[in-house]
Amino acid sequence: MKDVTIIIPGETVQQLLDALRLSTAPHPVAGTPPTPANDVRRGPAPQPTGAANDQEWSDKQKRLIYRLCYDRGLTGEDAKRFIRARVGLPQGNGRPPSMREASDLIDHLMSAESSGGRHGAA
Repeated sequence: MKDVTIIIPGETVQQLLDALRLSTAPHPVAGTPPTPANDVRRGPAPQPTGAANDQEWSDKQKRLIYRLCYDRGLTGEDAKRFIRARVGLPQGNGRPPSMREASDLIDHLMSAESSGGRHGAA
């Protein structure tokens, strides 16, 4: 009989080993609420989202918001005032919107746009 060599990419082997470890891991006792430590189906525990909410809005968010404002006929200082008022920030040199606030504003502007609220469109 001849020896056979099977070549498997390293990532695939690691995935197989991880799946094997999960299948042999102890399962939670019935009636115990699942937690990241005892529920093998969940995978890693979710990371706290507070850090992302504290970050300033991204450049992509800023560009999209200003484009949506422009579509509504708001430019320059008018757009800045609208954004700060809509997000609930004081006018002047306060902090910029957070990523969460910018995301909420984008959702609001996009939903208004899809329901026919484009005031600046021809």
